[in-house]
Amino acid sequence: MPKISIIIPLYNKERFIARALNSVLEQTFTDYEVIVINDGSTDKGSDIVQSFNDPRIYLVERENAGPGAARNIGTSLSDAELITYLDADDQWLSGFLEKSIEKLSENPECDVITSSFYIGPNKVNRWDILKKHGVIEGPWRLPLEIEQDELSYALAVFHTCSSIYKRTTVEKYDGFYSKNRCNYGEDVYLWLQIMLNHTLYRNSEPLAWYHDEDSQLGLSSQKPSYPIEPCLFDMEPLRRNCPKEYIPLLERWLAHHALRAARLNIELRDINKARYLLKVFPLIKNWKKEYYKLKLKIFLPFLIPYVRKFGYSLTPYWSKLNKVQTTNLQ
Repeated sequence: MPKISIIIPLYNKERFIARALNSVLEQTFTDYEVIVINDGSTDKGSDIVQSFNDPRIYLVERENAGPGAARNIGTSLSDAELITYLDADDQWLSGFLEKSIEKLSENPECDVITSSFYIGPNKVNRWDILKKHGVIEGPWRLPLEIEQDELSYALAVFHTCSSIYKRTTVEKYDGFYSKNRCNYGEDVYLWLQIMLNHTLYRNSEPLAWYHDEDSQLGLSSQKPSYPIEPCLFDMEPLRRNCPKEYIPLLERWLAHHALRAARLNIELRDINKARYLLKVFPLIKNWKKEYYKLKLKIFLPFLIPYVRKFGYSLTPYWSKLNKVQTTNLQ
């Protein structure tokens, strides 16, 4: 049995899957298996995977069900002690596995390690921004007394291409959100539960490379419309799995995340989604200035282009924040 299982969901990424697999094969740690879940691709991605002559690489074909479901299938096929995920359009630096597994071994109280990573063709180091918001290296457990700025960025330490988990931690929450072919925020749903219940190791060294320029999902894809993330409409499991003492922090986090989502949807002229978010998350009113600004735009949407004319555009802000936090915002 290998020490770690690497799960790669594959959906129409024939241009990039070889790059991802090569970054795995170049790892200095070699006791692993690679389970590629072809999630109903219509291109030649599967053929490229099969061209790799390495017995540690397995290909599983299935009908399309979304990235969360694909990762969960891979998890169910694995028996390894540790598990990690790599999207087919991202890549690792050669020391990702060795350095991450070593840190986990040195810190047995930690159930997850997540490292910094480079973003996009300019290789922006995420940690350069995170450290400005109270994020520090080492073992970390969510404190009950935490400033809002640090809480808002707490999930920013996670990314699908830069985290390694004890498999029991992933299984405890049934993995990634997978209902209705969810492909937006499915990872945040899992990470939020981990943050509320487990000790993490936060590593400042960039060990992966998130190619946001190649992403077809999430905010970096610049779609004209985005669905509401599952953490903002399927909250009951999150609340049920949250320790009682952390419920106020969960509600604060959800409200602030909903505030950000409302901003984005108003920018995209999706007024109905913004209305929903303001109604379901009344704690948004705690950010009074932002709340009343959103209410004004909802009631007088014709003002939005005039506000934008004076340099107030939320899309660049949101895209920048997305690059800092995750493929999908916390």
